[in-house]
Amino acid sequence: MLTQEIPGNTSESVEICPACGSQVPRHANFRSWCECGWNLEPFESMTSDTRFAAVYHKLGRKLGTKLLLDMMNEKSFKPRLTTNKFIVFLFASLIHLITVSLAVSCCVLIVNGIHSHYYFYVLLGAIAALAVWFSAPRFPKLSLDGVRLSREQYSALYGLVDEISDYMKLPRIDGLIIDHRFNASYLQAGWRMKRYVTLGLPLFSILSREEKVALVGHEIAHGVNRDILSGFYTLSAYHTLLRWSDLLDPQDSGITERNLAYFVSKHVLKLLSYVPWLLANLFIYLQFYESQKREYLADYKAAEVGGTDAAIGVGEKLYGWRTFATALHRYVMNRQTGNFFESYKEMINAMPDRERERIRRVELLEGSRLHFTHPPGAYRLQFLRHHFHAGSSVSVTDEHWAKLEEELKELEPRIQTKMIVDFQDDLVHTTDFQVYT
Repeated sequence: MLTQEIPGNTSESVEICPACGSQVPRHANFRSWCECGWNLEPFESMTSDTRFAAVYHKLGRKLGTKLLLDMMNEKSFKPRLTTNKFIVFLFASLIHLITVSLAVSCCVLIVNGIHSHYYFYVLLGAIAALAVWFSAPRFPKLSLDGVRLSREQYSALYGLVDEISDYMKLPRIDGLIIDHRFNASYLQAGWRMKRYVTLGLPLFSILSREEKVALVGHEIAHGVNRDILSGFYTLSAYHTLLRWSDLLDPQDSGITERNLAYFVSKHVLKLLSYVPWLLANLFIYLQFYESQKREYLADYKAAEVGGTDAAIGVGEKLYGWRTFATALHRYVMNRQTGNFFESYKEMINAMPDRERERIRRVELLEGSRLHFTHPPGAYRLQFLRHHFHAGSSVSVTDEHWAKLEEELKELEPRIQTKMIVDFQDDLVHTTDFQVYT
């Protein structure tokens, strides 16, 4: 590709767009792009649940615009029972009731077999019980991939989260986790459904004060809207349906069987496996509206506590994930030393306007979204600007912020080590790794 340095600037040059032949600026640390659309692709994080994602994409194209209009006309953002939410709850309850009924039937079959000495019934009941156990709901587990912080040692970080929780009238969280990912999340885990907030240090470290408040507010808001409790109850029913489908679907052994009974049973089971599979798709259709609505409600709360400009700023930083990936790639491959976070923050602070414009355009592209379960970025921007909040509703002192930054600084070496180790593991196990520049 033809490039030419810009006189007086060691970090920028000019290259020829391969799509239209125009000259476009090329920066050493950021991705080149052209007005014709070259290097401007919709952004979406990867997911392993392709069945779920495919249906969500299809529904998003059909219902996304209507949902946006409904949310822009929404007057009250307090959680409430809706007809659709009630139908989803009944649907999930039916699935769980079937699971419980099967479990009870297995117990009755085993007990009757023991009392009547029909041990075939015992064996049959035990096999059925294993199938029920395989398809039964599981409580979410807490991943300790990051650093779980203690309240005593990291009082400023907990203080910020507690301040936002108090504002939203939500019980304070049970744990705060800092990890190496360019993301943030809210989780309720274990049979007691304890509350945890996870903050990715690469993202959290580059946010302004108001943006930090907005990001934490967004995650905490999922607890306000009871997303996790309702999500666990309903999504566990969805996963139960998928497990039923997998259990009924006979795997092809590759051996040709001439036995008629085998041939008929195989294809009958195959047909039966489509019943829970179709019900799972119906469930996604019912769940789509509520799950997307919860993200809009979390965005609203983020803007309420941090201000609309801060909430929008968080989104723009998240869409700059490839900038982070490129910086980490160069740091590791060039065997650089020193504090990665310092050099990365310097690069973000020196980000040229052209790169910020690229990120804004990517966010507005049709199909761009941070996750397949989230509304498109352009829709979320329209929603936030329509329900505008001028400033932050949570007040934090300068002394508190200074202590918080000290706590983040203390965490950087541990998170940097984990981040580099994971990156090197990805290079070993992934043959098609790409970094966009």
